[in-house]
Amino acid sequence: MGAQCAKADVSNDDFVLVNQVLAEAPGLDETSKEDGPATHLDRFTGTTTYEYVRYDIDEATKEANSPTSTNAGTPLGDLSVYTTEEDQEEYQEVLWGRVDESASADWTSEHRLEEMVEQVCHEDLTFKTELCSTVKSTVCLVEWKGQMVVAKKIEKSLLTEVDPESIETRDISMREMLHELKILSTISHPCIVNVLGSGFERQQGPFFLTEYMAGGDVESYMQKQRAKSLDQTFKPGWSLAMQWILSTAEALAYLHGLPQPIIHRDLKPLNLLLTKELKLKVTDLGLSKVMPGHGQKASDPVKMTGGVGTWRYMAPEMVRHEHYTDRIDIYALALIAYFLLSGRQPFDSFCRGDVENILKAYLKGQEPRPELDMFTGSMEMRAFLQEAWHPEASRRPSAAECAERCCRGMEAEEKGDDERGSRYFLP
Repeated sequence: MGAQCAKADVSNDDFVLVNQVLAEAPGLDETSKEDGPATHLDRFTGTTTYEYVRYDIDEATKEANSPTSTNAGTPLGDLSVYTTEEDQEEYQEVLWGRVDESASADWTSEHRLEEMVEQVCHEDLTFKTELCSTVKSTVCLVEWKGQMVVAKKIEKSLLTEVDPESIETRDISMREMLHELKILSTISHPCIVNVLGSGFERQQGPFFLTEYMAGGDVESYMQKQRAKSLDQTFKPGWSLAMQWILSTAEALAYLHGLPQPIIHRDLKPLNLLLTKELKLKVTDLGLSKVMPGHGQKASDPVKMTGGVGTWRYMAPEMVRHEHYTDRIDIYALALIAYFLLSGRQPFDSFCRGDVENILKAYLKGQEPRPELDMFTGSMEMRAFLQEAWHPEASRRPSAAECAERCCRGMEAEEKGDDERGSRYFLP
């Protein structure tokens, strides 16, 4: 899923503003300033803010998902199944699904696939309907082996276009998809969408299959429920909202706790999928980052390219191209929790219809946060939100601590210990 951004023209004032803020921003080293969004901004005079940030995100994606992994082990299968002969050299390292060479020996032994990802023939798939699409990929509902599953593949138009922009977008899409397949093939958790198989079709390119989540994504679910409401407002019941927050926290605790921690980097309601029974699972690891595992804690700072993710849920340190850690996922989790507990989009009043206002505020060094009132969750959860979106990333709780706090909050509500009770929530 790509960034959801509103388009707006870039003015000369924007150039001055962004460059000035980056130049004066505390904590930014010279490399960060040189590689900041202002550098890319002046390449796109006369275009849109969306386009220059999209460019910055794509550049970051290429850096984050480049095939630098060389650690032996965990092959995804016969290389020839995934690529044409001319593709093999370029994507060999990515397709073999190897983790960073900094991985400890434990990762290779403990996380080696007991069975290779099943190789799927395109002819065995019966395509039913397109679920969603972006400029880079298409997600379809297909029938495979008598069951409904989801197929993710390269956007078809990218495979035939020969202009430089399409070729670059196709390359980025390919790398993101193969990176996601590599990650999904080496992890397993009940709160993360499972990969079922993968393959390559000469006319369609690479694709992979995941379990079908019939409930759709959380963002669409909330929109549909609001549309049904007489006053166009909706928030899920307390128990359901807390269960979704807990499931997200547990998925993050698993990813962050791996021998080589994984930072999701694009956590948002659109990437939280629901089963028919409304159980939640995290998806879309295309922009995720595998961290070094040589005894380095997930909370230790690592310098990486910023600007990756979706603006509304992006941590300030990401926007400013500062050092960041797995706590950027915790920041996103806090905003998701706010969305579920309040029924309101984060920063809705602050943005006034223009989500770019968040980006500009962060670049100015400001720290806007959603407004909390007594109807936003319980007292304990409001305190949790303020900790989880704390301006200092090191003071945000870990994902495991977030899960524990959610459990305590749910238990307190069930016992009637909360100061509000559940009367403000739908049953």
